[in-house]
Amino acid sequence: MMFGPSFSMKTEPSSKPKSGFFSNIYNDPYKWSLVKSVTMFASGVFCFLIIYEAMNAPVETL
Repeated sequence: MMFGPSFSMKTEPSSKPKSGFFSNIYNDPYKWSLVKSVTMFASGVFCFLIIYEAMNAPVETL
């Protein structure tokens, strides 16, 4: 006895596994966390240096 249409939810395996430098980093939780942390740290240092330089620029008097 059949109650309704039978659906098959099979997905075809990809022809090639995900490979590549960036996808390898993105799919590994440890590497991705490390890359994010280093990037944010470097961005923070860069922003600090820009702001520090702007705040300590010599002021020209008239």
